[in-house]
Amino acid sequence: MQGAPQRHGIFYGWVIVATAGIIVGIGMGLMFSVGVFMEPLETTFGWGRGQIAQGILYSWVMFGAFSLIFGALSDRFGLQRLVLIGGLMFGAGMLGLSRMQTLWQLYVFHGLLVGGGIGAFLVPLTSTVMRWFIRHRGLVVALVNSGAGLGSMVFARLTRSLLMVMDWRTTLLVYGLLVWAVILPLAWLVRNHPHDMGLEPYGGVEPAPRAAAGVTPVGVHL
Repeated sequence: MQGAPQRHGIFYGWVIVATAGIIVGIGMGLMFSVGVFMEPLETTFGWGRGQIAQGILYSWVMFGAFSLIFGALSDRFGLQRLVLIGGLMFGAGMLGLSRMQTLWQLYVFHGLLVGGGIGAFLVPLTSTVMRWFIRHRGLVVALVNSGAGLGSMVFARLTRSLLMVMDWRTTLLVYGLLVWAVILPLAWLVRNHPHDMGLEPYGGVEPAPRAAAGVTPVGVHL
């Protein structure tokens, strides 16, 4: 059975791949770029690098924990809703960071909201694009994950440039608004499965595994 979308035009799975790549790029890019803010935070608050790094550690812990939570809930509630929730958390965390005054706020805004919100992106979206493709499955997974590397490179350089023309609070404010302006609308494009749109996965129905030579499949009697 040859895989072909049941509608004319571009197969919608490619829209899912592009959407996932952009969302992952923004999420992981901003998460990795936080190191650029270390010096301004030290100067403003007098915090040590170890204290700031602890907030970054919390965000990675929450990222891992919420990746599991969002991944487990995606089939039940739909990934679209969870990406919206993650985007709201992520943007709120960035906006909160732009107004923070104490160290515990760094831990809450970056550790919980930013790290937890981004947990709705990488693992759940990678799993979703795999449902849309049988052919080119390795390619689409690589494309989504490449968004993390590209986003890290882009936002690290962009952050340095922005900090040269505006203060760190304004930079974080801009990023928070960017998250809401881009990720929330893109979340509406996400669909869990091609069947939700009356389509088959690209490449058709996945073939059943063949029995090895000389081995009788389970349940088959000669």
